[in-house]
Amino acid sequence: MYYKNEQTTKTCCFTGKRDIPLEKKIEIYNKIKQEILNAIDNGFTNFISGFANGVDIIAAEAVIDIKKQNKNITLSAYLPYSELTKSKKIKPLLEQCDYIKPVSTLYNAGCFHLRNREMVNNSQMLIAVVVGELTAGTKYTISYAQKKDKTINYITL
Repeated sequence: MYYKNEQTTKTCCFTGKRDIPLEKKIEIYNKIKQEILNAIDNGFTNFISGFANGVDIIAAEAVIDIKKQNKNITLSAYLPYSELTKSKKIKPLLEQCDYIKPVSTLYNAGCFHLRNREMVNNSQMLIAVVVGELTAGTKYTISYAQKKDKTINYITL
């Protein structure tokens, strides 16, 4: 299920911590959902998730829930490597995506950073969820988005 529908619309991607405390998940989901609704009000119709554990999965779930009422939005999956399309954990979510893009064929040391750059390069806005101290991937993605002059909306907990 690759490349269902390439998007040329206003696009937003997500970054955030992978290891989310259980007691914070509902709060994060609600805040991400509100940011997505705000983005939709501002003309954004495509949302990119990197499908990592934590914030990426929560964001994908929020987009999927909103898509049930709003058929005008799309969800794109930017995976760090192709093998993840077979993951039993994310496969049900991937089946609800409009576009799937593995950025590397095989796992390699730089595939996650490459995925993050691809998401930022193909977006006008980044929603960054900061829970505690910035972690490596989140910090890198925010820094890259700043360098590329992207709009960044922060959710801080």
